[in-house]
Amino acid sequence: KDARTHVIDHFLTALAHVAQNRAIAVILSGTASDGVAGIKAIKAEGGITFAQDDTARFQGMPKNAIESGFVDFVLPPYRIAATSANSWMKWTTLRYAPATTRPTLTSRGSHQPPA
Repeated sequence: KDARTHVIDHFLTALAHVAQNRAIAVILSGTASDGVAGIKAIKAEGGITFAQDDTARFQGMPKNAIESGFVDFVLPPYRIAATSANSWMKWTTLRYAPATTRPTLTSRGSHQPPA
């Protein structure tokens, strides 16, 4: 195993522990496999993960993240921003909706009406 400290993995793993299914991870341009362990932790808690598409100047981090199978969305940065903001707004709407009208989320984040 690589002996280097992957700070982003430590950060994302801590975020997964604290935020659980509300965590959103974004892997942008960078080298090596930094972030893969972190996005795995985010997915294990039910969070959402993004990786930059082939617009990344340095493909290592996004490519390794995508190949890990733990990435939900592969997008250019401007679309990551819009999609993650939309996901957060949906979560906060669900979080504060009255329990009798609150829909449930499927594993892919789509909404299901209450039974």
